[in-house]
Amino acid sequence: MRPFPSRYRPGVPFVVWLAMTAVANTVVNVFIAHFLFMLFARGDTSGDFVGPPALIVVTLMLLLLDFCLYLGRYPRFDR
Repeated sequence: MRPFPSRYRPGVPFVVWLAMTAVANTVVNVFIAHFLFMLFARGDTSGDFVGPPALIVVTLMLLLLDFCLYLGRYPRFDR
């Protein structure tokens, strides 16, 4: 028995470029959210782009992203 149920089965080809575009899309979306947060929270100044408030927001976004990826991949509620 596998430790985590997964819908991906051995022998089914996994398209690598699709996974790479998903990662690139995630990185771009996190950057855009980070930029917009800093623009609305701090205005035009870019000195606080890596300050504590911005890094806390990025950390929270990444934790939420990880949780959503987990929910999208492993648990199945329609069984």
